[in-house]
Parts: sequence; C-alpha cells; structure tokens
Amino acid sequence: MLWSKDKVYLVAMFISILSGLSITAYAEIEEVVVTAERRESTVTDTPISMTAFDENLIQKFRMERSLDVADQAPNLQIEEVYGVSAPRITLRGVTNADYAVTSNSPVTVYSDGVVLNNTTIQGFAMFDLERVEVLRGPQGTLYGRNSTTGSLNFISARPTDELSGYLRATAGRYGQKRLDGAVGGAVSDSLRARLAVTSGESDGWVTNALNGDKEPAQDDKAVRLALEYDLTENVDVFFKAQWSEYSGEALLFHSGASIHPFFGTPNPGPSDDYRSIVLDLDDRPEDIDSLDIVLQVDWRVSDWTLTSLTGFNDHERLWINDDDASEFPALHEYSQHESDQFSQEFRLTSDFEGPAEWIFGVYYMEEDLDALGAFDFTALFFDPDPSNGYGSVNARAQTLDSFAAFAQLDYAFAEKWSAGLGLRWTEDEKTYDFEYLPCIGFPRQDDRSFTDRSLISLDCGGTQERVDKADWSAISGKVSIEYRPDDRSLFYASYSKGFKGGAFAVDSTLSDGTGRVDPEDLRSYEAGFKRQAQNGKAVVSGALFFYDYEDLQQKSLVDLGSEDGLPNFVNLLNNVDEAEVYGAEVELQWSPNERTYTMLGFGWVDTEYTDFVQEDGTDFSGNKFQNAPEFTFNGLVQYRFDGLGNWSVTPQLDWSFAQGYFINLANDSFVDITSTERYKVETEDDWDVNFRLTFESIDLAFSVTAFIEDIGENQGDITQHYPSFDSLGTSMTNISRPETYGLTFAYEF
Repeated sequence: MLWSKDKVYLVAMFISILSGLSITAYAEIEEVVVTAERRESTVTDTPISMTAFDENLIQKFRMERSLDVADQAPNLQIEEVYGVSAPRITLRGVTNADYAVTSNSPVTVYSDGVVLNNTTIQGFAMFDLERVEVLRGPQGTLYGRNSTTGSLNFISARPTDELSGYLRATAGRYGQKRLDGAVGGAVSDSLRARLAVTSGESDGWVTNALNGDKEPAQDDKAVRLALEYDLTENVDVFFKAQWSEYSGEALLFHSGASIHPFFGTPNPGPSDDYRSIVLDLDDRPEDIDSLDIVLQVDWRVSDWTLTSLTGFNDHERLWINDDDASEFPALHEYSQHESDQFSQEFRLTSDFEGPAEWIFGVYYMEEDLDALGAFDFTALFFDPDPSNGYGSVNARAQTLDSFAAFAQLDYAFAEKWSAGLGLRWTEDEKTYDFEYLPCIGFPRQDDRSFTDRSLISLDCGGTQERVDKADWSAISGKVSIEYRPDDRSLFYASYSKGFKGGAFAVDSTLSDGTGRVDPEDLRSYEAGFKRQAQNGKAVVSGALFFYDYEDLQQKSLVDLGSEDGLPNFVNLLNNVDEAEVYGAEVELQWSPNERTYTMLGFGWVDTEYTDFVQEDGTDFSGNKFQNAPEFTFNGLVQYRFDGLGNWSVTPQLDWSFAQGYFINLANDSFVDITSTERYKVETEDDWDVNFRLTFESIDLAFSVTAFIEDIGENQGDITQHYPSFDSLGTSMTNISRPETYGLTFAYEF
C-alpha cells in the first residue's frame, strides 16, 4: 500500500520529536509505577505504548466509570452501545463487532490481575483505585487472554500501614448524586485492611412524550473489602471481595424516522435534538449484580517469587428495552443471563541480579454462561386482541475452557542494549447450545413475563436448534529489542503476534462450518520511544505501529438465501480475510513550574479492510473499519494559585477530541429509514471540553471542586447505529449525553 501524505507527515513529526526537546521545566514529574510486564517499573522504563493514571489523575478527570478512561488515552474509544454494563471498547481502530453476551472483546479488561472476560461486566463503577493502565498492542504473552490489540488494567487501592481514608460527595445536574468513601490501616502487625464504598444515582435527561418521565435514570452501589496479610516473612497474601449492583434504566435507542412507516404516528427525536422520545414500555430495567473475589499469594523462595492468582466472578444481568422508540410494541427486547467465571494462574518470576530476567506461568479459565433473549413484535401482527402477544425467543448456553502456558525472557546483552522474547500457547474449548423459536405466541401480562418460557402458548414458526463444540489453539508472543542511551531515555522496536479465540455465530442456527468463526490472527510491528527531558521535568513518549490482520471477526448483514429464492438476511458474525491498520501515538507531560501541569495526547489510525467479500458476494474491500476515528486528541492544563490564606485555587481545562467515523461497513454517510427519509450514520467530529475549579486547603485535607462537563454539548451526537432494524422504522441509534455541572466536596485523612 502506498503511503499517503498524512502518513509521511506523521512519521516526520515522530522523528522530529525523537531528535530532542528544548523545554524549560522546573518541577519534576512523579512517574506512575505500573505492572504492565508483571513486574513493578515506571511508565518510561516499560517498552510498551501505554497510558497510566494514578489516583491523583483519576480524581483530576473525575473518572467515575470504566468508560471515562478513554477521554485521556490516545487511540482509545469506549462508548455505551448496549447499556452501561456492556461498553464497546475500540483501541487502535479495532473493536468488538459482536454485541452478543457470548462474545469477547479484543481489548481485554483486568481487575487486580484477573480478566473480566464477559463484555457485560466491563462497564463498572470506578472507585478507590490505585491506578489504571492502558496497554496498546497485542499482549500475546503475559496478558494473553484474547488481548489482540490491548488491555485495560484496573488496580484497587491497597491497605496501608497507617490509618487513612477519604470521603467525597458530589451533587450535579439531572439529579446527580454520588458518595464515595474508604478507610483502612493496620489491624495487627501482620494484617492490614481497607473498606471502600460508592453509591451514586441520577435522573434522566430525555423526556418520554407519552408520560412526561425523564429517561434514563441510573443507580449504582458497590462495596469492596481488601486485605493484606503477611503469612510469614516470605509469604504475602492479598484478598479482595467486591459486590456491585446497578439498577438503572436501559440505554435509549432513538428512532431516526419522524413518522412511523407502519402506523403513521410521529416519532419525536431528530426535530428537537433528541431531548424527547416515545416509549410505550414503562418497565425498562438494566439490572446488574456482580460478585468478584481475588486471592493472590506471593511466596519468595531464594531468588524467585512464586505467585498464585485466583479469580472468581458471578454476574447476573437483566435488560428490557423499547428498541423501536414508538407508542407501539413493534420492537421490544428482553435479555437476561448469568455467567460464572473461575480463573487460576501460577507465575514464577526471577528476582536475582544479572543480565537476565525470567517469567514462567500457566493459566486456566472456565466460564459458564446461560442466557435467554426475546423480541416482542406484537404490533406488527395487527392483532386487535390486546391480550395476545407475538415475538421470538432464543435460549443459549456456552461453556468456555481456556488453557495457556507462557514464558518471557529479557536479557541485557550489552551495556545499553537488551532484548526480549515471550511465547504463549493457548487453547480454547467451547461448547454451544442454541435454541431459537422464530415465532411464538404468548399472553401479554406484564413487561417481564416474556422471558418466562413456561408462558409460551403457541409455536407459529418451528423451533430451530443447534448444538456445537469446537476448540482452537495458537502460539502467540513477542520479540523486542531495547536501547537505553542514558537512564532517562528508551528506544524500542518489537514484533508481536496476538490471538483471539474462535466463536460461534450466535444468530446462526446452521450446524455446519458456516456457523463457526475462526480465531483472529494479528501481527504487529511497532517502534517507539520514551524520554524524560530536562532531568525528568518533562516526559514524552511516542509509538508508530502497523497491524497485519487475518480473519478479523466482524458482524454484518449477510443474505444467506432461502429455499423459495427470497432474501434471508442474518446479522452474522464472520471473518474478514485480510485487514491493515497504520497508526501512531504521542504523549507529553510538562510541568514548567511547581504550580503548572500540562498533559497532551495525540493518536492517529488508518484502517482498511484489504480483502473482505461476504458469502453473499458483498464486497467491502477498501473500506475503513467501523467505529474507528482517524484522529484523537486529548489534553489538560491546570495552574495552582497559592497565597489565599489557608487555601489554594486551581482552575483546570481538559478536553478530548475524536474525528467523525463511519458506523456501518459500507462506509455510508446516510441510510434510508423510510421511502422519504434518510438518516445520517457517519458521526460528526466530537469535542468534549470540561472546566473544573478546585479550592484546596494547605494541608490537602479539604477540597471543593466545581465542574462543567461536555461544555456546549446539546445531546445530538450519534455514537452508534444498528442497521438490523431499519426496515422496522427505527434506526436504533445511540446519542451522546448533554452538558452537566455540579460540585464535589472531599475530605481526606
């Protein structure tokens, strides 16, 4: 592929940054200690493109949910596309195209070292965290569980020897209330404990035109207990138990049609910036209950540390939504599932001095998932009896067993040079049981009775069933070389291979190979640098990368045909033969004096399906990826004013930018919703600008922060569109939130 002018310009900019920095800076930046390579090191000493947020930065940006991390990490997008609990994570242009509960993201999420495998447990509330790490590129060795294009690591605050804690209270627009608190310290000479809680709620910001209610309301609660125990002089134990509950209303799906194509009634939305919607379904819950347990034991033996990391997650989710956004039951969706996950990892890490560092490990994970889904299409049957209901039901069960063995060697073969080699063998075994009733009748009793299969009274379409079992295995890993000309500079280059396990096309009842999706295979070439300028007063880093993808998993509408020759469109998960991604990231932290702090980030990706022809002959070759903004830009500027008695005041301006991107595979800017209406499905350039003003006591114990977020946002930016139901008169479109403001009071001890 010939390089465009954009690519040449960015490479030139990258090289110019490498040549040096002439920045006058006086306040040394405190670096975040990370464990991106399963060892403690600083960000600038880790040869990975990464962004890290410590507790201080998390508070500066008021990060409250895992989705908020994306605002200040180049080439990272996280959006609510199927509920608060099920975000879509896009990193370096690559995203999870399948929103089924059985799917896994190519960007894995870890909590205290344990993978959160199911996508519906990745939209959690953030509270009392020590740090967050965003690792870009295939994590094929140490974080190898489906980490085709990166990982997000969330690390809880650990108990301290001294008594410490905090209390924060926030009140804001749309009835926003949140209370966070934590307390911890030593219980005895060998035991330390920390208890943290969060509770938050908010009203909706969109009016339901049928009853005047505000939608969607949200309610979050979580509590975490963390313990550290010195079992012996050489054995340390860490235990975490966390319970979370979310009781909100389902994400709003707006209709792009101003007049319903079947019933001729108005659908408010586009005409008033999406501040109004029509919902005939009163009970629209998104209810989530989750229990997470982590047990880590570190045993130091001679010059080695043996680590046992055990994780358990129990998760339940209920989702009921009015997808068609009309006053009729034309498309109501019901989904409930329960997943249980168990994982065990053993690692042996070298602690001896010398040119070589080793890590060996084995890994096992088991996940059991049971799900029931349904669609209510009653209005489309035009039955005058309101007690009759019609729709479809599907039940699915999936079991995953994943095994892995891995090893990594880092070797300093010269004074300023070192090399790394990592390998990981992975095998996934999946069993899948899918039963589908395309047309059933049921009594319309209450909103939740549709998910009770015992109420099914009529089978009008014939049951389709599928039972399948498959296993996939691969070797992934990484080869790298590093050059450190001095103790403040790092240059690196790497070749890595990522692996994402195969899957079943959950919308397909085909029993042959068509219903299976091959594993993803990614080869990544990357070169980067990290440098501390002016004795560590400024820190800059950057990376250039190229992805060569094979069998990228992608969901699209495929016409599988039928016996009578009529179209038979299925929203099917399938493989893209070949795809490519070019890109870069540059990040800068700069503190010209002790009162001023600046943080900037820039990301660029150029994506292309180089060979993508569907089974029905539709050719998407040459198109860009969905949901992949080409340019992202983020930043923060703050200045602290002292001398105000016992207080200081710090104004802060921070922002994020994502260039508009295509939502559908065809790279259309518009689609036809009805015969007379078109709807825009290419997003606009999106700026999110926030201003914060913090008053803080000299002893740092008390603070008050006033904030305005998403300044000027009038709630109308499209974030996602689902083409599957355009023919039913709804665009099923997600819209961004409006401007908010409020106050946060905090006390720390």
